[in-house]
Amino acid sequence: MSTTQDFSWAPQTTSAPQPADLRVVRGQATDEEIAALFAVILAEAQSRQAAEQAPPSTRSEILRRAATIRGRLTTLPGLFRRK
Repeated sequence: MSTTQDFSWAPQTTSAPQPADLRVVRGQATDEEIAALFAVILAEAQSRQAAEQAPPSTRSEILRRAATIRGRLTTLPGLFRRK
């Protein structure tokens, strides 16, 4: 059984190293701290990609049901009078 994974969301590697967008400017970051930062950035990128691919949201079922329960507004002559 062959399993393949889709890594289309991952940045493509190039032959020349690219300058880093993030850098440690103070202190000495441990490998664990850098890994945690990378995990957060990766999760955010995946979340944004999923949001872009998601279909547009429609009115919620609760709102549609509430409109039918509420019924229609009726207007009667003289119901609203000017003072």
